[in-house]
This record gives sequence, structure tokens and C-alpha cells, in this order.
Amino acid sequence: MFNERDPKWLKYYKNFIVATFWVLTVGGLVLGICDITAIIDILYDDSILDLVLWPVIGFILGFVQLVPGMLIVNFLQNVQAIRDTVENPHSN
Repeated sequence: MFNERDPKWLKYYKNFIVATFWVLTVGGLVLGICDITAIIDILYDDSILDLVLWPVIGFILGFVQLVPGMLIVNFLQNVQAIRDTVENPHSN
């Protein structure tokens, strides 16, 4: 049922990492719009700076999450390739 050596799990994890990046980036934009329209006034000022500040924060948080996540995916893909090579040395 669950085979950890199946490469589909790496694809799922990679897609999850990318989706999380976009959710954080769009979430920052939504927070900026909500903060500038005073739906939720987070910074207690209604300035256009809120529309610039929150998307930048969302992008930075998403990027900080994206880079290590993609490095982990790359590492796991390399481990999978090494494992396949060691288990089947004459298949190449």
C-alpha cells in the first residue's frame, strides 16, 4: 500500500512545497488588501504602505519556505537515484 521508494511521493511533496509558497504569497496580498481597507487593521494605520508591506512579507516567508523545501526534494531525489544504482548496478 505505502511504498516509500515510489517517486510519486517526491512529486507530491514538491507540489506541496510550491503550493505552500503560493498560498503564503497570496495570503500576504490578501492581508495587505484587508489591512488597507481596514477590514482587519493589523498595523493600526490605513496607508498604502500596507499594500506593499504585506505581500513582500508573504513573498519572503514563502521564499524562506521554498528554498529549504526544494533543497530537501533535491536531496531525496539524489538519494533515490543512488539507491536505485546500488540495488540495480547493471540496469544502466
